[in-house]
Amino acid sequence: MSRTKLASALTLSLIVAAGSEVRSAETAPRLQVAELSGALELGEREHEDATFNRRQPQLMAGTVVRVTSGTARFESDNHVDVSAVKGDSFLYKASAAPTEGEPGVLSLSAVGGEPSAVAVGVGGLKLGLGSEGAVDIASARGNSDVQVTAGRVDILEGSVLKEGESLVVDSSVGVGTGLRRGDRVSVMVPLDEGFTLAAMEPSRYNVARKTVTVWESKGEPVLAAAVANERDAAVERIIADWPEASKAAARVTIEAYGTPGQVTPTALAWSGNGPWLKTVVFKNGPRATFPAEHRNILRQAIRYGVPQEKAGELAKMGIGVKFDPASQELSSVSEAEETNFLALNLARDVAEGRLTAREARAEYARTIQMASAGSTVPAMQGLLF
Repeated sequence: MSRTKLASALTLSLIVAAGSEVRSAETAPRLQVAELSGALELGEREHEDATFNRRQPQLMAGTVVRVTSGTARFESDNHVDVSAVKGDSFLYKASAAPTEGEPGVLSLSAVGGEPSAVAVGVGGLKLGLGSEGAVDIASARGNSDVQVTAGRVDILEGSVLKEGESLVVDSSVGVGTGLRRGDRVSVMVPLDEGFTLAAMEPSRYNVARKTVTVWESKGEPVLAAAVANERDAAVERIIADWPEASKAAARVTIEAYGTPGQVTPTALAWSGNGPWLKTVVFKNGPRATFPAEHRNILRQAIRYGVPQEKAGELAKMGIGVKFDPASQELSSVSEAEETNFLALNLARDVAEGRLTAREARAEYARTIQMASAGSTVPAMQGLLF
C-alpha cells in the first residue's frame, strides 16, 4: 500500500476523552498504539518474556513490531508519529538521559531487510525508513534532534523545515533523497512533552499470545466518518459543564481549527493550527480587568525572537503577553483570538521599538473600544508580520 493510500485508508481512531500524562524530557520516551486497522505481532528482541500492557497499549522498549495486515499508527510522548502498513517491521528502543538536563532518546529502526514503508513524522519533517534504516530522536524544550544511525532514511514529500530549523548532511539531500548515517535534522516541536492522543480503548483490540515471545493484537476497522463523530462527541462531553465563556471559546476554536489534538477535563489543545504554534482553551482562566473585566481562557503562541533588552518591556504592557527566551515562544492569553492577534501585533511594535509598553497598552484599549463600536480592525483579524 502506498503512503498516499495509507493516509486515506479507513482506520480505527482511538482518540477518547482522556487526559495525557506529561513526561519529563529526561526520562525514556514511550511509544503507544494509537490506531489499528488490521493486526500486529509484537515480539521482544531483547527480553525472553514478551509483555503487553492490556490496560493501555504502550509498547515495551525493545519490542519488534510487525504489521501483519492492514495499517497501524503509533505515537510517542516526545512528538514522534509512526505509520506502518502490512509487511512493515520496526524495532522500538528508548533510553533515559545519560546525564541530568539532557533529553531521553527514542530509537526506531526498520528490520527484516525488506523494502519498508515505515513513515516517521517529527514536527514538519516526514521520514521514510529504508531497508535497515534507523534514527535516534531526542526532544527537549521545543526542539527535536533527529540523527540517522544506520541504513538509508528518506525525506518524504510534504516535509517542511521552518525558519530556525536545520539540516546537516554530508552529501546533497533533497525530497526523496536518502539521508545516511551521521546526517542530522533539527526541527521545532511543541514545548510540552506527553501523548496528544489517548491510547487505544481496550474494548477495540484483541491481544493474544502466539508464542513465548510474540503477542498478536487485532483492531477492527470503522468508517472515518464514525471516527470523526466519536472525537467530536468526546469533546462535547468534556466541555458540557464548562463555564459559558470557556465553552463558547472552545466551540469557536473547534469551528476554526477542527478537533483538538489533546483533550483533558480542564483544557483543549491544538498544535500547528493556522498561524499558531500552539493554542490552548482553558476551562477556568484567571480574572482580568483591563480594558474590561474578562477571563483569560485562550492562550496562543508563535515562534518569535525578542531582543533581550526588549523582553522586560513586553511584560510591562500588562495585556497577557509573555515571552519565553528558552523556547523563543511569544504568547498571548485573553478571552478571544481577536484580542490575542491584537496583543501580539502590539508586542511586535514594542519589540522593534516603534511603541513603548505604555503606548502599546493604551493602543490595546483604544483598539478594542473601536472594535466594540463596530469598526473592522486589521490588527485584530490576523498577525501583521
